[in-house]
Amino acid sequence: MVPSASSRPMYHLCKHDRFFIVRWEETTLRALREIEGELVRYQRSVGHPLVYISLADDRTRNPDAEVQRALVDFVDRHRDALAHVYVVLESKGFAAAAQRAVLSSMMMISGRRGVVTVKSSMAEAVSEALPGLGTSWPQVSAAMERDGVHSAKP
Repeated sequence: MVPSASSRPMYHLCKHDRFFIVRWEETTLRALREIEGELVRYQRSVGHPLVYISLADDRTRNPDAEVQRALVDFVDRHRDALAHVYVVLESKGFAAAAQRAVLSSMMMISGRRGVVTVKSSMAEAVSEALPGLGTSWPQVSAAMERDGVHSAKP
């Protein structure tokens, strides 16, 4: 957990098995650099590509254009270290569904289809990623709880 200028944490991080999960409160370049360092160290210690899950909800501040570009660059730089990237947008309603659809379309158009998948819940993302990883949703959920990475939806 890293505080922002408002003393609110910018993110919460959970590392479990081959999962690297970030619950964003505020996506900033500083926070992204810190996450990147953690990702590199953790992936080296695990010795296998990681499943990266980026988790946001209604309370998460939307990143500005510079941070959005940095996020795309981050994924491109670490393709070898990442088995897959899931963007979980847990917001509800029509606007949230439209945001997920737009983000999915952008990933397809940019050539990141199959690398980045957009989901509406952690359970969806983890369930899709689990086959062959040797862990379970209850174990991942318990690790998230342990590390303060709370999901709005089960």
